[in-house]
Amino acid sequence: MYEENSVNAVQCLNDMVTNALTHADDCLKYLSVLRDLAIVQVFAIPWILEFGTLAMCYNNVQIFGGAVKMRRGLTAKIIVRTKTMSDVYVVFYDIAYMLKSKVDDNDPNASKTKGRPESILKTFKDSGTLK
Repeated sequence: MYEENSVNAVQCLNDMVTNALTHADDCLKYLSVLRDLAIVQVFAIPWILEFGTLAMCYNNVQIFGGAVKMRRGLTAKIIVRTKTMSDVYVVFYDIAYMLKSKVDDNDPNASKTKGRPESILKTFKDSGTLK
C-alpha cells in the first residue's frame, strides 16, 4: 500500500466497520427471541466471530497487506464458552470494549464508534439477561 494513502484508507476502513457495527443491536435482539439454545449457538457463534474480526480490522493498516484473522485458540474458546444468551451478550460486549480501546480520537467516526459498546450494553440490559 502507498504510505501517502494509508491515513485515508484506514479512515475509510473504520467508516465501513463502524457502519457494520450498527447492526450488532439488531443481531442481539434477533438472538434474544430465539428459545432453542442450539439454534442460538448456530446463529450466535458466526456473528460473534464476524464481530471479533471487525474489531481486529478496525484501525488496522495491516489489513491492506494481507489477511487479518482471529487466532484459532480464541475461536475455539468462543465456541466452547458460548452456551447461553448471557454468554453471547458478554462476548459481544467484551469485543465492543476491545474495539473501543482502538478508536483514534482523530478519526471522523470516533464518537459514533465509541457509542457502540454503550448501545450493546443497553440492548443487553433491555433483554433482562443482565444480572
